[in-house]
Amino acid sequence: MNKLVRLLSIFTLSASMAFYSCKGDVGPAGPQGAKGDQGTPGTNGTNGTNGTNGNANITSFEKTVAVADWALVDVPGIGTASTTKWGSAALASATILGDSYVQVFIKSGVTKKALPLTYTTDTSVERVDYSYKTGQAEILYRFQPNGGSATFAPAAAITFEVIVIQKTLATAMLKDGVNLKSYSEVVNYANKTAKVQL
Repeated sequence: MNKLVRLLSIFTLSASMAFYSCKGDVGPAGPQGAKGDQGTPGTNGTNGTNGTNGNANITSFEKTVAVADWALVDVPGIGTASTTKWGSAALASATILGDSYVQVFIKSGVTKKALPLTYTTDTSVERVDYSYKTGQAEILYRFQPNGGSATFAPAAAITFEVIVIQKTLATAMLKDGVNLKSYSEVVNYANKTAKVQL
């Protein structure tokens, strides 16, 4: 019996070796199958959270006025029928609305000086003023030497920064003690209240 088991084991081993050693090479690939149908689109993702609310209660813009941009205009006196010649430059902006308070600053490097300005020396007076209406601020310039003829444009280009504040906010700022002619105070207030587009 023991011999029969050994004989069967040898036979099984040789049969399995013969079976595995007779394996053939892999045949060539068959043709590619047709492309499947497109899947259905996924659902839209969730909208992101809204950002911090901002508004246009305080805005600003800059404009550089070249010497050639000044035009000669007649400015009426206050309470008189007389007029005075001034140089005029218009700073147009859609941010200036009927309910706006506007403050204009001359930029000189990092320094900003609020208008109106008057520089007086022993020999001359130089004035820069402004007015505004819906859609624009008007800058007025006049240089008058003592005993000489007035000039109506500065000798070089000037950059102006215009801050536009909604009147109700300007009133609140004044109640809070903000000097609206101080650029730094206006900007600091705007940054504290996050109601700024400067």
